[in-house]
Amino acid sequence: MIKKGSIIPLEIEGVAYKGKGIARIDGMVVFVPGSLPGDVVEVRIQKKKKNYAEGVVIQRVKDSPFRVTPICSHAEVCGGCTWQHAEIGAQQTFKTQQVKEAVAHTGGLSPEVVREILECDVSLGYRNKMEYSFGSRKWMTVEEIASGVSFPTDGIYAGLHAPGRFDKILDLTECHLQPDPSFALLKTVKSWMIQHQVTAYDPVQHTGFMRNLVVRNSPKTSQWMVNLVTNGENEQLFDSLTHSLLSEFPFLTTVLFTINDTRSPVAYGKPEVVTHGEGKILEKLEDLSFWIRPQTFFQTNTLQAEKLFRIARKAILSQRSGNDQMERSRLLDLYCGVGSITLSMHDLFERCTGVELVEESVAFAKENAQLNHITNCEFMAGDSREIVSAEFLNTKAFPGGIRSDDVLITDPPRAGMHPFVVQQILESGIQLVVYISCDPI
Repeated sequence: MIKKGSIIPLEIEGVAYKGKGIARIDGMVVFVPGSLPGDVVEVRIQKKKKNYAEGVVIQRVKDSPFRVTPICSHAEVCGGCTWQHAEIGAQQTFKTQQVKEAVAHTGGLSPEVVREILECDVSLGYRNKMEYSFGSRKWMTVEEIASGVSFPTDGIYAGLHAPGRFDKILDLTECHLQPDPSFALLKTVKSWMIQHQVTAYDPVQHTGFMRNLVVRNSPKTSQWMVNLVTNGENEQLFDSLTHSLLSEFPFLTTVLFTINDTRSPVAYGKPEVVTHGEGKILEKLEDLSFWIRPQTFFQTNTLQAEKLFRIARKAILSQRSGNDQMERSRLLDLYCGVGSITLSMHDLFERCTGVELVEESVAFAKENAQLNHITNCEFMAGDSREIVSAEFLNTKAFPGGIRSDDVLITDPPRAGMHPFVVQQILESGIQLVVYISCDPI
């Protein structure tokens, strides 16, 4: 019988969502992070529920044929790269299978509708945004605990939050998610903090000054933004750190500081103090340009976003029988953000409407339309749950009523669309809906 704290041998049979290996014992499913099909492992049970258990590997007896040595030394404990221990081909196979299972079990559709996964051309350094954290409490690895070395609880640690911990920082020595000089920027800021005795934020005590380093870049324009999130404002420190950064990285496009003196752990706030540049960078998708600001939501993998949008266009064009439909059809884009999808589709429609909850993003979407000289797109602020009604669809989004050639694109947050919105879409009579999701479950 499985009990919390017990150590049991397991052979991993499959992989669940987010990269957890699956094993079965005594009719119970056991989830094991960091394991792969074919691994034979000894596992310590950390959580025991009625229908499942979770455990952590304490020893690998036999390695999976899909296993490779991770490039990053933190891969097994960080949580930032869930699949780095699996070869690329295996990653594609596992992820495709997970989407098929979600389509079958949640959607009630044949898994055969799932097409081949589109591999990213760049498997490392692909992110255009990284959010690092500073903290005064260090996450201790198993090796560090065994060494007996103590680490101060008022130190300066820089990296990422340990999985499941809001209060402790995994002190990184490397990171390969964003291209150079992303991690070098983190090292520079940490060194500057130590040199100037600037404290790191403690979320438990709500003390300390430096909270986050957010690095954004554009692979198309080679522009870089450095955003430091702080627990308060200090003009002298802002100027000093800006000078240090520009001395080492003179190519930085803009440097700014965002004040977040609340207990909220988010890496944004008000006001924003720009100390170098304009506080924004220029990003490109295909032939379109977009201004990216500190709080702008944008697809974090620029090259893969271009592939994604091409697939969406292909899905729309495959339903077209002639240019006359292209001239007459209208587009409604829900959860449009700063208009990246709406504007990327503008040439396929007579008229495009983007709806976004955040008013600031709507203003930026309008700005991006002007930047690209696009005149057939309009954007409005509002909660889709509240405004997507039959009246809205037939008067605002599709004046004169919905026609067979009209299209709806939706790219909601990870939680998905509200049931009311789903129902309104189902009852609307819209023939083609393109649903872009970052979560297959």
